[in-house]
Amino acid sequence: MTRREKDIAIADFTGTKMLSKAEYFPTFYDWKRIMPVAQELVNGYYENFDTDDLIAAGATFSLEEIFEAVVNAIQTIKNNE
Repeated sequence: MTRREKDIAIADFTGTKMLSKAEYFPTFYDWKRIMPVAQELVNGYYENFDTDDLIAAGATFSLEEIFEAVVNAIQTIKNNE
């Protein structure tokens, strides 16, 4: 899955409107954009889905690990709905 596809998955999950490919494409690979999504996932889904990986990724303070954990959590949630 490419970074763009991951951004689209996060955007779809959060209801964020993505711009066309010809326009500026806002990425969630940014601390200010990914952390609210991670927090919402932990707060909203920890009872129904295992968010331990996401919480562990947050403890690393690695943007790459948090981004990947958010995408994985979203995929898990989507697959189990």
